Amino acid sequence: MTMNFSNKTTWLIHIVAWILYMLSPILFLPNIFLETALRNGFLIPKLIEDILIIIFFYANYLYYTPKLLRNGSQLKFWIYIILWFIGICVIYSSISFFFMKPDLKMMMPNLPNPKNALPFPQRLPLPFFPLFFRVIPVFVFATLISSLIVIIQDRLSIREQKQSILLEKIASELEVLKLQISPHFLFNTLNNIRWLARQKSENTEEAIVKLSTLLRYILYETKSEKVPLLKEIRNLEDFISLQKMRLAERTTVDFKYSGDIKNHQIEPLLFIPFVENAFKYGVHNEQQSKIEISIEVLDNKLIFKIKNNVFADNQNSNEEGSGIGIKNVEQRLKLIYPETHQLKITENAGIYEVNLEIILENKTPQSGVGGL
Repeated sequence: MTMNFSNKTTWLIHIVAWILYMLSPILFLPNIFLETALRNGFLIPKLIEDILIIIFFYANYLYYTPKLLRNGSQLKFWIYIILWFIGICVIYSSISFFFMKPDLKMMMPNLPNPKNALPFPQRLPLPFFPLFFRVIPVFVFATLISSLIVIIQDRLSIREQKQSILLEKIASELEVLKLQISPHFLFNTLNNIRWLARQKSENTEEAIVKLSTLLRYILYETKSEKVPLLKEIRNLEDFISLQKMRLAERTTVDFKYSGDIKNHQIEPLLFIPFVENAFKYGVHNEQQSKIEISIEVLDNKLIFKIKNNVFADNQNSNEEGSGIGIKNVEQRLKLIYPETHQLKITENAGIYEVNLEIILENKTPQSGVGGL
C-alpha cells in the first residue's frame, strides 16, 4: 500500500496536518512556548525534531510497516524502529545540549549569591539524558499513526477486493441467467409459431415478424444492465400479441399499465417468464379462461401483477423446460434487487397469482422513447 502522491487532495491533507503538528505548541501554549523558545533556544531543536519525526513517519508508512511488519518480519521491524528512536534521541539531545540553556535566574529568582562567592552562571546546558523522555511520546505517536494507516488501508483494500470479486461473480451469474432465459423463451415461442403453421393460420407471417422484433430486443436492447421500463413494456406487448394469435375465443387477455412508466429503468426480461407461464398453464381450449396482467408505477415503486386460471391437465404436462424461466427470475431478483423487492406467488381455488413489487432507482428521463 503506497500513498497516492498524484492526488492533490492527499498532498493538501498531509501538508496541513504537518503544519498543524509543528505549530501546535504555539496554538495551544503560545505564551509559554514563545518565552521558552526566545529565552532558552528551544526553537531550533524543536524544528530539527519535527523534521526527523516527519522523515521517520514516511519511512515507517512507506517501507517498515508494509514491507516488514505486514510480511511477518517483526524482528527486523522492531530493530529498525528502535534504531530510529535512538538516532532521533541522540540527534535531538545533541542539538538541544548546544542550543538550549535554561535561564536559572528566571527559574530560581531568589537564588542567593554571596558577595565573596564566584559569579553564578545565569545559563547552563540542559542535562543530556532527560531529553530522551521528551522524544518518547512524539515518536510513539508517529509510529502508531503511520502503522495504523497502513493496516486500515490494507483492510479497506481487502474489503474492496472482496466486493469487486462478489460483483464480478454476480455479473457473471446474471449473464448466465440471461442466456438461459433467452433460449427458453425462444423455444416456447417457436412452438407457438409451429402450431400456427400447422393450422395454416393467416397469422403465421405476422407471428414471425413479431418474433423477429422480440429477438432484436433480446439481442441488442438487453445488453445493458438496465433498460427503459417503457421499452420493456413494449416488448411485453409484442410477446402478448404473439401468444394471443393461437388462443381460442374462450380466452381473454387483459394487459394494462399506469403511472410514470417513461422515466424509470428496470432489469430486462423480468416479466416475460411470468407471462409465459400464464399462457402455458392458464389457457384451455375447451373452458373459459382469463389472464389479467398489470404494471403500475407509484412514485418509485413498481407493482407487477398477473392472475390466471390453472387447469389440471396443463399442470400435468411434462413439457421440457417447465419452470426454468420463473426460477431464473427469482435468482435475478435476489441478485439485482436483494433488499428492494418482494415477490409473492400464490395458488388458491384454481387461481394462480403473482404479485411483484420493486423499489426502482431515482427517475432518469429516457431520450428517444416515444409513447405507447
